[in-house]
Amino acid sequence: MNREIMILRKERNTQMKKISKVLALLLALTMVLSMAACGGSGSGSAAASSAKPAAAASSAKSEAPAAAASSAKSEAPAAAASSAKSEAPAAPADPSDPKAVAEAAGYDYTKVDTSDWINLDLSYAAFLPEGNPISDTLYYALAESCENLMPGYVNIELFAGGTLVGQQDMLEGIMTGVADVGMIDLGPVTSMLPVTAFWASGCLEASSCSALTAAMMEWLQNNYDLPEFENIVPLSCQGIIANQLCTTKQWSKLDDIKGMQCCVPGTYSEMLKAMGTVPVSMDTSELYEASRSGLVEGAFYTIGMNFLCGSQEFLKYVTVTGYGSSPYLVAMNKDVFNSMPPLQQEFMLEAGRQATWEIVLPKIVIIGDMFEPSIQCINDTDYTYFDLPQETRDAIGEVVAPLRQQYIDSVKGTNPEIEEQSQEILRLNEKWLDWFPLERFLAPVYAANEGKFAEWMVNVEENTKLPELLDIEGYVPLAKR
Repeated sequence: MNREIMILRKERNTQMKKISKVLALLLALTMVLSMAACGGSGSGSAAASSAKPAAAASSAKSEAPAAAASSAKSEAPAAAASSAKSEAPAAPADPSDPKAVAEAAGYDYTKVDTSDWINLDLSYAAFLPEGNPISDTLYYALAESCENLMPGYVNIELFAGGTLVGQQDMLEGIMTGVADVGMIDLGPVTSMLPVTAFWASGCLEASSCSALTAAMMEWLQNNYDLPEFENIVPLSCQGIIANQLCTTKQWSKLDDIKGMQCCVPGTYSEMLKAMGTVPVSMDTSELYEASRSGLVEGAFYTIGMNFLCGSQEFLKYVTVTGYGSSPYLVAMNKDVFNSMPPLQQEFMLEAGRQATWEIVLPKIVIIGDMFEPSIQCINDTDYTYFDLPQETRDAIGEVVAPLRQQYIDSVKGTNPEIEEQSQEILRLNEKWLDWFPLERFLAPVYAANEGKFAEWMVNVEENTKLPELLDIEGYVPLAKR
């Protein structure tokens, strides 16, 4: 990318920023969440601007008086030997390997040569309105991590509500440089990111945002060189919980919903058809009248979306099938990424990893798995949650399996890596499902079913604490460094 293009882009971003704030506010009043429930707030731009490098604090601590006491003890012979061993310098990292250099320095920018690093003003495109908890968390997490790891070098400006690039055009907008960084809904990009979009095929069990986020990020950080990433660089991601099936009646086996007309997003129509329902495509604005008139007896959306449409008056029974999720990918334009020197590139990738593991994952349990407005719908309205018998869940898994293979077969002609990658994706998905199982997600739902959600929220901090992270290939949590 030449200098003239970079200057034009910066001028364009500045102009767009001036109008985006007004447009985003207007759009925020009309747009609704398609995958999460309703509004909220992110961590705020102050979090990004005030973040301080962890390395500085670590360095300050190393000057504590305890070091002097330890030095005094070194006069003892045994301690002297131990001290001599501990002072032996570690083998220097290969200077030709930027990743090795970054890891050896603990991703502390003060311990590496930054003389060739460049300053970047990046545009970040999001199709959801500013104030949306899902969208805001992804943006602020990356901005904060960049500030921590590369303070003063990378500035990221948010263009929310589709003011820079819309949902359907997001991937192309990033690839062509309309946006430097963007939030991609994987559902619409099957043809352009066929392997990555396997996560959004509807054929993966997705009982929680937490499990899906962890599984997908572990996969991403070990597949930066995937052929389909030729024009983008994946940085971070966020899982979305599978849609719930809201119906006019409670059911316990697939025969009970055979022939039932259900409003279903196009991505999941084949799955609901395989379950025996009759998928009906319509705009969400039509759902209330369709459910009131009896045109549909079910809807495959989130509880929050059904509530916003007012259909809970008629579609009052809700259950989790465990399938039907379209996670988000945050990616960067490849040319912009390559404009950075190799070592700075490694720090940028680490910023994406830290954004996901250290910020997004701890927050997604609140804004995704246990999003208060959604669960409050069950507590305060006529919604009734019911569990499906295990044999019915197994039956759903059996009808989904052939669809999974169909997807793989449709892709492998031009993307042979899908065979191996799909198995790895399934393995990681199973690994993290065991870490955060469906029962964990359902705890507040059960409380809401009994009208006791407020009591459950009294201990919300403890109730939403994530289990200890499993071993992660390609990343060591900051708490363990």
